[in-house]
Order: sequence, then C-alpha cells, then structure tokens
Amino acid sequence: MAANIVVADVVVTLDTRDVEALGLGKIISFPNIAFGHASLQLYPNTGSTIGVPMPAIGKFGMKKALTRMLIQGDPALGYYYVYDTVRHTVRIYQSAADPGAPSIAAATAGTPAGTIADTPAGTVDPGTHVFTGTPGTPAFTGAELPTHTHVLTGATGVAAALVELPNGTVVPVTTLRLTVIGA
Repeated sequence: MAANIVVADVVVTLDTRDVEALGLGKIISFPNIAFGHASLQLYPNTGSTIGVPMPAIGKFGMKKALTRMLIQGDPALGYYYVYDTVRHTVRIYQSAADPGAPSIAAATAGTPAGTIADTPAGTVDPGTHVFTGTPGTPAFTGAELPTHTHVLTGATGVAAALVELPNGTVVPVTTLRLTVIGA
C-alpha cells in the first residue's frame, strides 16, 4: 500500500572520516542520503508535512545544529532539491508542465500539376557519349503551386519555472550527495 515517506524511510550513510571540525565550533560533513527505495513511497506536500523528512542532526555528524545542507542530485532524474531549514525536510522541485516538442505544420497547402519538358537540339555520339548541339531549356507547363509556408508551433524557448512535486507523487529511488555544515 502506498504511503508518504517518513523519517524511517530515509537512510543516511556517513563515514566518520567524512566529518571534519572547522574550528570555532563549526563542523562539516559529507553524507549520502537515500529514499524512495520501498515500493510506492509518496511525496508529502500538504499541511505542515512538506518535503522528505530528515533524520536527527546526529545522523549527519552534527552535535548542536544543522545550519546548511547543500544537495547534489542526479540530473538524469530531472529534479532540483532544496533543504528546508524550518521543517528539516528536503523539498523536491521539477520543471513545470512540459510544453511538448516543437512541430512544423504547413500553413498553406496545394499540389503542383503539370510536366517539365526539355527539348535539346543535337546528338549524342554513341562511342564517346558527348553531346553536340544546343541544350534545351527546361520548361514547366501546368498549374503551379502558390506561395507555400510553414508554421513552427510549441517552441517558446522559455524555460518553465520550477514547481514543487504535488502531494502523493510517487518518489523514484533517489540517492543524494550532501555537504552539511553545522555545529
């Protein structure tokens, strides 16, 4: 059965060698987090539950506070991730509705009807295949096609704004690399 992602669904991997004291009580760490690994985990985006809930700050190597989380996601998934410091969640954004691929359509139609004739005056030597004489002038006789135009549609060239995933969206298997700063 599908259910919203909860803290227990988020796995933090942090090697103790990836936690460094910066001085003045600051700490930096480089953990990975994974979620969406169970079947049909849904993105919570309603009421006070917005985003993927993060485990306690100790899981990230922090002792007192987590002040900044920089997130590197897989660009192939097409999502942008932001740490929400107020809710202690990772919020997921995607491009707004895809306008679709551009297409080209004929704005005017028609089919030419007629023949092209060329009447050269001369002969071709059967041994050398060389033409001697006066070349003809190709001429079209019949109904010509009027001016023909095409229209390009669906290509705006403008990037759409990012929007947060809607409530209940199935979250794909996701692993994120983090840089976490705190105390």
